[in-house]
Amino acid sequence: MHQKLVDQAFKKVKKKEVKNSGIPLNDTPTSENLSIILTDQYNASVSDRTLRDVYYGKKNIKKEKTVLALCKFLDYEDYQDFLEKNKKESNVIIDLKGSKSSKSIKISTTLLNLLLNRIQKNKTSITLFCIISFAGVAYFYASTKQRWMIWKDDHYEEVSFDTKKYELGKLKLYKEDRIKYFKKIKVNCEYDFFDESGNPNVWYGKNNFGELEIFTSVGIHPETGKTLKHITEHMIHKYICQ
Repeated sequence: MHQKLVDQAFKKVKKKEVKNSGIPLNDTPTSENLSIILTDQYNASVSDRTLRDVYYGKKNIKKEKTVLALCKFLDYEDYQDFLEKNKKESNVIIDLKGSKSSKSIKISTTLLNLLLNRIQKNKTSITLFCIISFAGVAYFYASTKQRWMIWKDDHYEEVSFDTKKYELGKLKLYKEDRIKYFKKIKVNCEYDFFDESGNPNVWYGKNNFGELEIFTSVGIHPETGKTLKHITEHMIHKYICQ
């Protein structure tokens, strides 16, 4: 349940940022902001890397103080209150590595347990039928529902899953905020690098040739895979307004 707790905290941080700036955050800056909030407002020091690991299901939170701080941030009285208000049926994530889309789907534990019990109680023919039926439904869902996008010159655009037309490594899962807000742009000294509150309007990163490139939103450089950094006065004077 720690993963669900952090997931709710991430959603709250992202929602607030979109409301304030109109620009969606990805997971890295979200975890950084949440780490600052927990440390400054609730005196519960936790690294952004730990928060991302919990968010991705790699670990649980070790410090009870951190768990309580997350609960307070989400307006729960304590962790028990969080558990009581989140007593919904849990899901098991099935990773369809054999399908073309590599889609992960969620199956309710009740349905999964029912299938397992049926397999244990019946003969081989029924077992085989259950497995084939379940796999068929899962494959159909994954192959028909997933959307894809690819980076083209200075923006992302939606494409079909076609490994003959596009390299597999360049196909990325569709994200609406990347399509709408993430662009590579050219700037000069006259560009408004910061808003009225002093928050950055652009982020930067270097491409595979070591050249500085400017983007309209936080995120990952589409070619190098490295996290972009927000623009600073130092970078502006050194590389843009020489």
